[in-house]
Amino acid sequence: MWKMKKDQLDLSKALVEESLFAVGNGYLGIRGSFEEGYGSDEICSNKGSYINGLYDRVPLCYGEYAYGFPLAQDKQPRIPDTHSCEIYLDREKVDLSKNRHSNYSRVLDFKEGKSIRKYHYKTALGKTAKIQFVRLASFWVKNIFIYKIDIDYDGEIELRSSICADIKNRGDISDPRVSSQDEKLMDNIFLKSETNKIHCLMQTSNTKIRQATIVDHRLVSNNPYKIRHDIKDQTALTTIKSTKSVRLEKYCYISDGIRFSDPYDEALRLSKKYTNTPFKEFSSRQADFLSRFWSHSDVKIDSSDDVQTSIRFHLYQVLQSLGCDKYSNISAKGLSGEGYNGHYFWDTEIYVLPLFQMTQPAMARNLLEYRYSILPFAKRRALELGHKKGAAYPWRTISGEECSAYFPAGTAQYHINADIAFSFIQYHQFNGDYEFLSKMGAEVIIETGRIWLEIGNYHNREFMINAVTGPDEYTAIVNNNYYTNLLAKYHLKFASDLFDEFENCKSKNAKTTFEKLCMSINFDKSEALRMKKASHAIYLPYDEGCTLWFDHHYSNQPKTA
Repeated sequence: MWKMKKDQLDLSKALVEESLFAVGNGYLGIRGSFEEGYGSDEICSNKGSYINGLYDRVPLCYGEYAYGFPLAQDKQPRIPDTHSCEIYLDREKVDLSKNRHSNYSRVLDFKEGKSIRKYHYKTALGKTAKIQFVRLASFWVKNIFIYKIDIDYDGEIELRSSICADIKNRGDISDPRVSSQDEKLMDNIFLKSETNKIHCLMQTSNTKIRQATIVDHRLVSNNPYKIRHDIKDQTALTTIKSTKSVRLEKYCYISDGIRFSDPYDEALRLSKKYTNTPFKEFSSRQADFLSRFWSHSDVKIDSSDDVQTSIRFHLYQVLQSLGCDKYSNISAKGLSGEGYNGHYFWDTEIYVLPLFQMTQPAMARNLLEYRYSILPFAKRRALELGHKKGAAYPWRTISGEECSAYFPAGTAQYHINADIAFSFIQYHQFNGDYEFLSKMGAEVIIETGRIWLEIGNYHNREFMINAVTGPDEYTAIVNNNYYTNLLAKYHLKFASDLFDEFENCKSKNAKTTFEKLCMSINFDKSEALRMKKASHAIYLPYDEGCTLWFDHHYSNQPKTA
């Protein structure tokens, strides 16, 4: 119940299993494609590796452009492919498409935080090799990803580990969630071998954000071995030759220019600091982290082992995708692929955050800090849309800029303001953290709340919000969407009560911070009263016809036990 297992290899489902067995830690994510490959070009694969929050910006083109349409779109680029490693046994390449394998198993372990895949492989010479792959994205040191490959074989063993800097994001003309064609979003600055390590420095094509990767190949073998590094055509090939038994551990130190002023220096620092730290230490730290996580976040199901495993799998996947600092959030596909270009949506606040608000408040706060960090973009967007003040958060983004090219589905989804405000309110209600509320939460709640007073209007003493798009973005531009109005009502009520909230606060520091905020953004009690009035008067549509139809069809039905 603590592992997702597959005991049969079905190469026709390679793409699906690459997503299911993706390994990440909230900062790094690497899809579950096979190190040794699948052996056939006919097998569809998507060998993606990603950094949460890293982005390039690509121009958006319109048949007809209108004012306020975004001119560029964020896209999460692939970073260098570090996982490829072909295996040769007595000069014969391991080829899974030839169906010479047996005892196949694949496991994603939610307690140990590892992906483990192993099988026996029979060569044309009739000899059998035992092969095992382990992957670990460290929760202890977020910038480290480790591959471990163990091979036992009575013969010659050759490993060809490659680091590829010539990378493109995968396109699919039949999938609206990704680009219609492959896109090159990262350019190579250098790729070199130094002190028995591969060093790679990249940068995004348009935003010029640098990204560094250093890969250390550590070998364990009781027999003599040879290791050689060759670099050609933006690919670094490390060839290892030995006999009988080989263990290769690839330590990947990965950094980016969003979090660090010099990502290459940071990768170098990490590679030196942990150069002698064994896999056993990382494995132990991983288990300790997850023990603490599950002690607060586990959901226990007594009735079904399958359901229990499924629940834990989903919780673990969310953990692997969860942004771990103010520079990142949770993208629609997590860190398992390029769907939706790695964009962050309001789904984080409404569907994911409530669980973490209750069980992992520090993690929840990281996600809220990201939203606070992009508040300046939301305020600028509000002015761009013609509002006098306030903030309009984007429907989909990484950098903070709106990335939706479909105006009615994106910009008109004003409910996103209330979704984000709701998450700040919820965090305060669970934790009573007045310091956080005064420093970050209050400003987000007030600035997003101001928009309702501008887009709403009174009619027959009721406050109406017209021409918006609700959570069902395909029913675009409607009047008085129930979800939008209900959240706006809640949002405005809390915003209007902030003065009373801080009046009863025991922290003098938080009170002072809130007072300074109100002065800096010109928020006073008269504006708060207008918010309260609108909240009380918001119109919540109610369909009498539906009630009559329901009563007619079901009110006289016999009750069942």
